[in-house]
Amino acid sequence: MPVTLSVDHVRKTATATAIGPIAIGDVREHLDAERIRGGLPYREFIDATRATAVLSVTGAHREAEVFNLVLGGTKGFIAGDFLVRSKPPAPEPRPAGATVGPTFP
Repeated sequence: MPVTLSVDHVRKTATATAIGPIAIGDVREHLDAERIRGGLPYREFIDATRATAVLSVTGAHREAEVFNLVLGGTKGFIAGDFLVRSKPPAPEPRPAGATVGPTFP
C-alpha cells in the first residue's frame, strides 16, 4: 500500500506518508487501517509531497441530482465511494466592466 501509517496513542496523533500513485482504494484502505488501529479520533499529519493522485472519470449514463456544499473554503472528504471537495463560497459579483487579474497595456 502506498500510504504508511503511524499512530501514537500517547500523543494522540496519527501520521501518514503517501508515496507514488494514490487512488481512492488506497484512501479507503488507509482509513480502514486508521480505524482498526484507533487513530481516527486523533489529529492526523499527512505527508503527500511524494504522492500523485490517480483519477479517472466514468460516465454515469444517467441523470442525478447534484449538490454544492459551501463549507467556508475548499475541503476534501470522502462521500460514498468518491473523493470530493467542497465548493468555496461564491465571490462577490463584479461591477460591469471590471477586469479579473492584472491588465497589460
